[in-house]
Amino acid sequence: IAHIISILNSLNNTKRGSGGRRIKTLVNAVKLNLISIDNKLKIDECLANPCFNGGTCIDLYGKYMCLCPQRFQGTSCEKRIDECKLYEGTPMACQNNATCVDKSTGFE
Repeated sequence: IAHIISILNSLNNTKRGSGGRRIKTLVNAVKLNLISIDNKLKIDECLANPCFNGGTCIDLYGKYMCLCPQRFQGTSCEKRIDECKLYEGTPMACQNNATCVDKSTGFE
């Protein structure tokens, strides 16, 4: 990006005919957008450790994404999955009128 900005700066310093002012305005707009993009790319949103419960942070353009471990979900892996509710009505749920108890390591 720095190389592109230096090229744009050299274009701005080139003498032009009557359309020079418009070109200079467009070049400046492109340069400002590139600087903005470059600044956003330099920010690492994962430095603040936004992922909880052992989630893995992935730095994206202007935001982050957490890869959550099993039993957790949410933008920052902040919500525990209630496996009793998750499996309710399926063959994985408790059978024969048993009561499901959700635990941090699973359910029983």
